[in-house]
Amino acid sequence: MSLKTTSLKFKNIKKKGFTLVEVILVVILISILSSLILPNVLNSRRGIQINVTAKNIEKLAKFARGMSIIRESNHSIVFDLNRNIIYAGEEKNLVTDDFEIENITPYPESGIKEEVKKNLSSNIIIKEFITNNEEYDINDDDLYYIYFYPDGYCDNIELSIYSEEKSIKIKSDPVSGKIISEFIQ
Repeated sequence: MSLKTTSLKFKNIKKKGFTLVEVILVVILISILSSLILPNVLNSRRGIQINVTAKNIEKLAKFARGMSIIRESNHSIVFDLNRNIIYAGEEKNLVTDDFEIENITPYPESGIKEEVKKNLSSNIIIKEFITNNEEYDINDDDLYYIYFYPDGYCDNIELSIYSEEKSIKIKSDPVSGKIISEFIQ
């Protein structure tokens, strides 16, 4: 009787695990799904970078406008494409405050006391910069300014930033001093 009970025990035990065919099918499905999803994830990351850049410009504009009203002095946003940064701060008189500027700001050539700085992503390109109806040729060695005044006004600017697949136009409302961004089709 012991032989029958042992043979019955072995018949009830099933092997656990995956077959080779099942494993191969899962690997194929994962590779197909990742090939469909991965390009979209990379494109959305690029889209996020251009959105972040536009929002950073808007935040710097709010800062510069607010500080120009509070301090009753001119403030500016400076686009330094050579160093891939945007910074905002109070304008300094280069003649009377020359020594102070050289000790405060790492960029004395701009005439701006840097207070807030944001980095530009390396794949963001500024192709168009128009201020007060004057268009500037974009050159990485030049500095580009948006001026904010103590009465809340700012320069009339239009700026286009591009990444590989998206572009955003940034405009100012000179009366309210607000910076507005919109996608370009």
